[in-house]
Amino acid sequence: MGRRQDDSTIRQVIADVLGVESVSMSDNPFDLGLTSIQAIRICARIRHDLSLDPAPECLLGSATVAGFVATVRGRG
Repeated sequence: MGRRQDDSTIRQVIADVLGVESVSMSDNPFDLGLTSIQAIRICARIRHDLSLDPAPECLLGSATVAGFVATVRGRG
């Protein structure tokens, strides 16, 4: 799976868990209603779907979805 597809999958996982239609890279996860339990669920799904290993703390510490994606990819 390509990088762009992975990024899209991560955004879709976040949207699914948060119960919103879509998520943009510039969205703040907390503005979308993110809780710590949802962060754990999001990271578990990313681990399962993409074989990446994000920590919930990375999502909880990110000001934007793009920041989280960059951290997951090792760019942040």
